Amino acid sequence: MNPKTEFPTLIEDLGEHDEMFAADRDHYFRVGRSAFANISAALRLVGRETCSSILDLPCGHGRVMRYFRAAFPDARITACDLNRAGVDFCAKTFGATGIHSKKRIQEVSIAERFDLIWCGSLLTHLERPLWAQFLSFFTEHLTEGGLLLFTTHGRLSEKWIREKIHTYGVDPKKLPGLLAAYKDKGFGYAPYPGSADYGITLSSPSWVLEQIRQHSNLRVVLLNETGWDSHQDVYACMRVDKLF
Repeated sequence: MNPKTEFPTLIEDLGEHDEMFAADRDHYFRVGRSAFANISAALRLVGRETCSSILDLPCGHGRVMRYFRAAFPDARITACDLNRAGVDFCAKTFGATGIHSKKRIQEVSIAERFDLIWCGSLLTHLERPLWAQFLSFFTEHLTEGGLLLFTTHGRLSEKWIREKIHTYGVDPKKLPGLLAAYKDKGFGYAPYPGSADYGITLSSPSWVLEQIRQHSNLRVVLLNETGWDSHQDVYACMRVDKLF
């Protein structure tokens, strides 16, 4: 499918070292469109048609950001990632404000609050304590009525791992512990080989909703299991300073 069918002004330039591009151009753009479809659905649910300020973290080389720029040409977009080349590409190509992230999200200084924050496939890789840190960071950087969307590995990913359809590059010796923790607690984590703090998480919808509940300003407006590229679960939360 031609990605410009729905987005006539879509910028199709690709970063030279875009790690999300695996020689399948159609799939690359389909993933971006899928993310934006969830964002559009969440905006409709809260009665919004547009966004004036957007944070994409982690932005990569703009697989999703290009749709933000096409749909919201006047929006202020901030690109943030540990991948410095990706941030610089997004700043140059999509007119974003580039911020090079840090390992500790608390050390990242962003003065602005945003109408929309997109966090695609980050919490899918982080141990439990980091979830609270990122959810707090995102909540603090949302405007009143602003939307946070993030994605997780849920019940489908657990099935794939259990049936060895797709094991995400995790050491096979780590898989039983990952699955057992998910079954017992609703959350499991296994590091990638050679890494201590970056790997694969499995998180059940009930566990994720409980993490959101810990942040009293967040109201869940959408849960779309396998909603991103028929794979990752999508959660959308709105910041409401007086929840009930």
